Amino acid sequence: MRRLVDLFNQMRAGVEAVLRAPEPDRLIPLRLDIDEGRIVTTGGPPLAPPAPAPSWNRVRQLVIAGYGATRNLSPRIDSGSENLSPDARHLITLFDPLSQLAGSDVLMGRQPASKPFVEIFQNLVRQVLGPELQFAMTVPGIRFTVADTDLVEAIDLPDGFRSAAAWMADLCAFWCEKKPDLAANANPADIHAIVLIDEIDLHLHPSLQRELVPRLRKALPKVQFIVTTHSPLVLANFDANEIIALDRDRDGNVRELDRQILGFTSDQIYEWLMGTRPMGAAMAEELRKSDNGAGRDDAEVARLMRVSPTTNEEDAGKQVAEFKEILKTLKR
Repeated sequence: MRRLVDLFNQMRAGVEAVLRAPEPDRLIPLRLDIDEGRIVTTGGPPLAPPAPAPSWNRVRQLVIAGYGATRNLSPRIDSGSENLSPDARHLITLFDPLSQLAGSDVLMGRQPASKPFVEIFQNLVRQVLGPELQFAMTVPGIRFTVADTDLVEAIDLPDGFRSAAAWMADLCAFWCEKKPDLAANANPADIHAIVLIDEIDLHLHPSLQRELVPRLRKALPKVQFIVTTHSPLVLANFDANEIIALDRDRDGNVRELDRQILGFTSDQIYEWLMGTRPMGAAMAEELRKSDNGAGRDDAEVARLMRVSPTTNEEDAGKQVAEFKEILKTLKR
């Protein structure tokens, strides 16, 4: 449970939780009270030493950003979050799918872009999205080139690039706000932050999904990412200790991975980790119909089963015909 109260212009927040200790079976109430000057914890094991209480000002110096699955970049001004604090604006898309990113104003040209922001954002785009996406600073403002085509505004980028560019621009703008001295170096590797991203692979081409995590690790080595994804190409880049599978085992416990998946193919990740067969449901339905005599004939289903990246439909048909002749010979 979260509480947020404004008493005489002082913001106070609280977080309450109840933990269940396995041995012995007991409930442990925890409470975190936060106000303008201090953080106080209560509860927990009786013998636990009191945790150090950092000042609220120290907390405000941290760069903690969060990006929801929408990550809107719109030419319209977002009036819904204009009254939020700068820190809250860099997290709002996690909770409000219709809100815009704080850095979108710069990308849309509604605010002038500072030199440190332009340089650090340009370097980050080059390291993470290049050569697929090229950055250009023109007289009207920031523009992009996709696959060596004409310069376009951020709003006209393909969805995947627009989403990625939006959260990266927001992170760079946040870094420039919080740490202007370090941001002057225009080096993305200087950024130290905690970044949450929902569906990090959103709308990206599979070739870029495959490369995204290694590129981010190299470009932003001091950033701790907490991300969600349904892409096996993204998952294949994580150590097993970094993955939390959001499902349950037969006993209702959180599933723990007992092996590395770094060497798994996408099909293997789909089947072993996600419990999903790689073959499309349409093909499975064709097999069921054929078995019931209500669908395609056996020869046509056999042809579909033989089609592969190295065999087209014509060659598959020839192979099926050859197999039929072989079977006829064996029956004689």
